[in-house]
Amino acid sequence: MAGKNKIKTITDAAVKYQFSFEIKKWIHNIPSKKIAPALSERIDILKIKYDYKASEAAICEAIIFPILQEVWLEYNHILSIWSHKTIKFNNEMVGIPDYVITKHSHLGALIFGPPLMAVIEAKKDNFEWGWAQCSSEMFIIQQMNKNPTLPVYGMVSNGDFWEFAILENNKLIIHNGSYALLHIDELYSVIHYIFELCNQNALKIKNN
Repeated sequence: MAGKNKIKTITDAAVKYQFSFEIKKWIHNIPSKKIAPALSERIDILKIKYDYKASEAAICEAIIFPILQEVWLEYNHILSIWSHKTIKFNNEMVGIPDYVITKHSHLGALIFGPPLMAVIEAKKDNFEWGWAQCSSEMFIIQQMNKNPTLPVYGMVSNGDFWEFAILENNKLIIHNGSYALLHIDELYSVIHYIFELCNQNALKIKNN
């Protein structure tokens, strides 16, 4: 992203892209889901016997992507998941989220379609930096979709803790509170809920 190195805090992003933000609870009364036992067991083994904190790549590959992939598989008929895919509105608004969720393109599932959510790893456990980047990517997505009333979702995670946000009508709301890998079913339920919201938004987007 042009000027990305200057965006260190969410305030930096809000000033640069002119959106308001607040921190409050917006995730309520979500349906309870249980993660697949095999994935839960694999994550438990990784937490004990694999140094997934050794690098940023290890966190993404061992923890973040497998959980996202597990949820995405339920929605693969309409949603795509991309790793480190460039998103661009113009030369000043370019970003590379760690993962981005899109609606299938009308040209096929392997063609980049309308983006719906950005996922950023909180590098070195720095969630402030993570939200600075994620909110910037969310704003770019909103501009790409050319529909400020269509919500855009964001996730920031260091593997152990996950935080969530929604951007709508140039207002960003970060959920007040994080969800822990330690409580895997609760975390899985929230991620599933966000994917369902993406699914609902995908149904609202007309194919070109």
